[in-house]
Amino acid sequence: MTTAIVMLGDDLSALQPLRAVAANELIGILQKAEIEHIVVSSPSTAWLEHPVQIVQDSPNFHFGQALHRLIRQTESQDVMYFGGASAPLMTVEQVRSILPQLDDGVAVTNNLHSSDWIALRVNQAALAVIEGCERDNSLAWELRESAGYMVRTMSERSFDLDTPADFALIGLHPDCPPRLRQAIQQTTLLQQIPVQRVVDVLKRDGSQVALIGRVAPVAWQAIGNVTRCWIRVYAEERGMVASQRVERGEVTSLLGELLDVVGPVKFWEHLSKICDAVIMDSRVLMARRGYLPDPAQRYASDLGQVERIDDEWLAAFTKAAHKAPIPVLLGGHSVVSGGLMLLADIIARK
Repeated sequence: MTTAIVMLGDDLSALQPLRAVAANELIGILQKAEIEHIVVSSPSTAWLEHPVQIVQDSPNFHFGQALHRLIRQTESQDVMYFGGASAPLMTVEQVRSILPQLDDGVAVTNNLHSSDWIALRVNQAALAVIEGCERDNSLAWELRESAGYMVRTMSERSFDLDTPADFALIGLHPDCPPRLRQAIQQTTLLQQIPVQRVVDVLKRDGSQVALIGRVAPVAWQAIGNVTRCWIRVYAEERGMVASQRVERGEVTSLLGELLDVVGPVKFWEHLSKICDAVIMDSRVLMARRGYLPDPAQRYASDLGQVERIDDEWLAAFTKAAHKAPIPVLLGGHSVVSGGLMLLADIIARK
């Protein structure tokens, strides 16, 4: 028997209703793919529209311990784990294509360095790794490094909805589920994100675009294949979460050093002189200061809501970014990985 476990946390932000729509769409796909057993784990299940097994966890649950407990309870050998909004473009055919790949010591995921969903045939070594994982991003990496799994990636059309920019991007995609698209269009908060302006720059021949942060090479290549832009790539700290460098306070950044020297206003002035648009995974610059701000502060930065930011450095950085004369798309890891793949798809299909 194959069990699919869908976990949707509760961050109490304005994005949570959108995540709930995405989770319901994913569960519907899993049902159509005839997954035998589907379990939903969430602090609140009022959002759930499908008749599946429900496990209500506390808001402060430990990811690895909760997933370990659910796997043991289901007694399933083959398990698929999904973050609630981790696969908005997943199709029935893709779900079905994953299952034949599962074998002893084999796992399939969307991203080795920052997994949002993963499927595997469970053994005792895997259970030990799962129980110790603080968050899902490091799970695929730890299964390879500590449990000896061969991890296969299936990155095509894989995109985790986490930050405001992620939702703004998926809302432009031709294959965005209709209900999710409608919910995104009705969320006025997302209208402040300059996704369309970035798309317009990418479609213009000879424009200059900077990709900054944990840039995925395959995603950079995808953008290069569908545009005639000059692309500057500043790639730093890939795998910083999976390797626990963030947790240990070991994140470093050459661009961060420049930012300290010239200050945020000059930093964005310099970028504006050499670029027509910037797509930035700003979490690297945040983490190099020794910690990551909480999600509410990160989202406020993405949205330019300076008044909601408590940290003086982050407020100054955010204000300067959103006042830059060029469109600046701020987000997390996905904006320079799956987000670039989405942008490439959007441009190619328009």
